[in-house]
Amino acid sequence: MEGGGIKFIQGKPALLSGETVAVADLHLGIEREFAAKGVRLGSLVDRLKKELAELIAEEKAKRLVIVGDVKHTIPGDEYPDTVALKAMLEELSSLAEVVIVPGNHDAGIASVAGRARVAESCGVVVGGVGFAHGHAWPGEELMRAQWLVVGHLHPCVEILEEGVRSVKPVWIVAEADPKKLLAKYPKANKGLKLVVMPAFNPLVGGIPVNRERAGTMGPLLKGGIFKFADAQNYLLDGTGLGSVSSLRRQH
Repeated sequence: MEGGGIKFIQGKPALLSGETVAVADLHLGIEREFAAKGVRLGSLVDRLKKELAELIAEEKAKRLVIVGDVKHTIPGDEYPDTVALKAMLEELSSLAEVVIVPGNHDAGIASVAGRARVAESCGVVVGGVGFAHGHAWPGEELMRAQWLVVGHLHPCVEILEEGVRSVKPVWIVAEADPKKLLAKYPKANKGLKLVVMPAFNPLVGGIPVNRERAGTMGPLLKGGIFKFADAQNYLLDGTGLGSVSSLRRQH
C-alpha cells in the first residue's frame, strides 16, 4: 500500500517514508522467555541486525526509525544482552541515522543507544510523519501530521484456509473521528490517519483484530479517536482484507 508520503514495503513489516525506513517491536531478548519454556532459539540480534541492514541498503534509506520496544525486558529485569544490543545499534548507526521512539519495554534504552537518537516517549515527527509507540497518548505535534504511525499492538488476523487456521501479521489503517480527535487534541489535523505497524520480530505473537475487542487495542483505538471498526487491514504482500467489522463477521 502507498499513499500520502508513506509506503508499506512489499512482503516486509516495514514502512518507507521519503528516505526513512521504519520498523516496530524488535523485542530483542524475547528468546530468553522461550528458553525458560525449553525452546532454544539462540540470539535473534544477528538475524534482525542483518535484516535491518538489508532494508537500509535496499531502500537507500538515510534514516531508520524504530517505533518502540527495541528490547523485551521491562523495568526490574536484568538484561544480559546489553553488549549485543549496543553493537547492533552501533553498526546500524554506521549505515544510517537511527532514531528510537521508546516503548513500554524500553526502560533504560538511552544507556545502550550509543549514537542512536532516543526521542521523547510521546513520539517524534520525522519528514511530516508522526511516530509514537502506541502504549500512551502521543504528543500534540504528532497529531497535526498527515499520518500517525504506531506499533505496540502486534496486529494480526486469524485466517481459515482449507480447514487450517493460521495467524498472519497485518497493517491497520484507520481514519480519525474528527469530533473525538479535536476534543482530545484541539489543534489536530482532522484528516489524520493512523497506521498500526505489524511487529518486526515474528516471535512476539499478536492481537487478532478479527477476534479481540477494541478495548484491548491501546488508548488511541480504545478512546474512539480512530474508527477501529472501519479500519482497513492489509497483509504483508499488500492484499487488502477489508475492514475490521467485515473480518469479524467472517470469523
